[in-house]
Amino acid sequence: GWMIDDWALYNVLNKNWEYRGFVGIHAESAFIGEGLRDRLTKEGKTEPKYHPISKPNFVEAEAIQRSCAIAEFAGSPMYIVHMSTHEGVEIVGRYRAKGLPIYSETCTHYLTLTDAVHGSPDLGIYSQLSPPLRKQKDIDALWDGLANGAVSLIGSDHAPFNKASKETGYKLGGFDSIPNGAPGVLERMPVIFSEGVNKNRISLPRMAEVTTTTWRSVRN
Repeated sequence: GWMIDDWALYNVLNKNWEYRGFVGIHAESAFIGEGLRDRLTKEGKTEPKYHPISKPNFVEAEAIQRSCAIAEFAGSPMYIVHMSTHEGVEIVGRYRAKGLPIYSETCTHYLTLTDAVHGSPDLGIYSQLSPPLRKQKDIDALWDGLANGAVSLIGSDHAPFNKASKETGYKLGGFDSIPNGAPGVLERMPVIFSEGVNKNRISLPRMAEVTTTTWRSVRN
């Protein structure tokens, strides 16, 4: 029940505009990501550091490219949630340059933290989320995308779990069994201001756009 095939996605997107809605896409190539995950766990590689290895950039980028192409053919608006890769920024930027109503969101954790956190002895278990954290190259590209309009919004993807839940999941089956998610609502605005505005990555008016006014104009 987690996945949708291309034919179903096309039909949803094709019907969507009739209702003036937006189809939200969690862009991961599930068969590849799950195949890599299963291979790693069978090899006994169950530590949290293997989580980003099971979902490399390609897993997100391939799904973004495919869904953007389907949305263009279907003539439908589309909203890619929690984008994390530099490839994603490039792909969405190309489609937006055509004038297509394709929007993407990133989150504060993808703008500030690298995948080194997943391998941390102290933080690895608690940092499990999907997509995983990426490299500095991806962080830089996401900030550039926010500045130039390739990335439209910054969300929170707020999905916290307590320590006990994360630890219990890890004991049951390694990184594959850790609940995926992290907090993000309270952190969003101060982090964007500190890391974006104060470091001259985006302007204060642009911060207002990517946190509030862009979404309002999109919905109207």
